[in-house]
Amino acid sequence: MSATRPGGDLATTRALTREIALEIIIALTSEEFRRTWRELRGLLRRGSSVCGASDRTLDRSSQVAVELDQLRADASSREYGPMARLARALYESDLAPEQVMRECYGVGFPREVFVIAEANPYRLHFFVTWTNQPWQLAVPLDQGGPAPGPDTYDPVERRFRELDPDLLPLLFLWNTGPKLGHPGVFLCYRLTELAAGRSTIFAAPEGSADATQRGDSLLAVLHEHHADYLRELEEGDENSQNRGEYDLVAPEELREVRALVRQIKALQRKAST
Repeated sequence: MSATRPGGDLATTRALTREIALEIIIALTSEEFRRTWRELRGLLRRGSSVCGASDRTLDRSSQVAVELDQLRADASSREYGPMARLARALYESDLAPEQVMRECYGVGFPREVFVIAEANPYRLHFFVTWTNQPWQLAVPLDQGGPAPGPDTYDPVERRFRELDPDLLPLLFLWNTGPKLGHPGVFLCYRLTELAAGRSTIFAAPEGSADATQRGDSLLAVLHEHHADYLRELEEGDENSQNRGEYDLVAPEELREVRALVRQIKALQRKAST
């Protein structure tokens, strides 16, 4: 048996213990490292997905911007089709009617336009015929959006643009009562007046740019026109009763025109708020 140095077994045991402890530390550290790496790798992957989604969103936004620029260029002609396509695209970009109209025409519109548009002018029974522009462009998507094509008034509107691009015809005003045999006129805004913050109305015969100022606002002119006709009807009805003649004015017509005057006044009140 070989001689053993005093304390040798203890020294060996201590060395072995240190080696085992070191291996355990290395093993623990490696597992911790692996777990940390797995977590970090997951974060990196999620970050990559978010960045990818952001890149795709940016790409789509850039594409929409390019498409809108092209639509704006096409709509510079002010033809109904390109204008309607631009308006629809702007509504799809979550713009409100007021913003859409400003984008389409380059000027802001008075509140009366949107009050009338909200009431749907084509269902109002005023003594007028409404144009395609600007009314169709003021229809938001939840109400169907702008119609893809114009109605038969489009050639008349085009003719106004050719004669005087500053004139924007809004409607054709029928003549009534004693003026029934005379041609009516188109009521128009001027874009330069709108740009100055004025809602002045101009009257122009069909096919002519000879426009004269008619009133301070569209609803004011409409009210005056219908109220004048109502007075004529009421005076005619009173005169026929005084002479003991048969009624020359149908009671139904009186009621209808009175209702129209009240309706226009209600729209005026709403537009003033």
